[in-house]
Amino acid sequence: MVDTFDDRLEGRSAMTGLPLWFRAALYGLGGGLITTVIIGISTAVIPSPFFERMVPATPSNVFFLIATSALVGILSATYAFPTACSLQEKRLTAGGALSFFAVGCPVCNKIVLLFLGASGAVSVFEPIQPVLGLIAVALLLWAIWNRLQGIQKATGHRQALDPQPSLH
Repeated sequence: MVDTFDDRLEGRSAMTGLPLWFRAALYGLGGGLITTVIIGISTAVIPSPFFERMVPATPSNVFFLIATSALVGILSATYAFPTACSLQEKRLTAGGALSFFAVGCPVCNKIVLLFLGASGAVSVFEPIQPVLGLIAVALLLWAIWNRLQGIQKATGHRQALDPQPSLH
């Protein structure tokens, strides 16, 4: 069986045999989980024996970790769709990096300490972490929007975004 573009949109895939929605769910869950583990443990928002925070995690740190993980999961799910759309790697990378800085401990970050010192990390960098988080979320939302637009253009209709048949 040849795996055609229409087959993939209808949920059939000769390559994996898995329905498209199931592959998208797996990609999304995998991307979100990997993001949560990597950012959460390395910034010590998720307690682990590997890293220790010198400044306790704030509610905004937890919020931006959850938001970033969810958005990366959504973006990851779109990779189950046809590859005829742009990949958005630059926005994904920038959003992930900014999320890391938005979630991380300000005095544990060597780059911040190098440029601002310990007092600058707390007095200058910590107050702007939520702004970095908002920029990261905006970049990830933009990447998702562009990716979904590419899927829609590649299909020539809304079927990829709306699995319910149209009544028109």
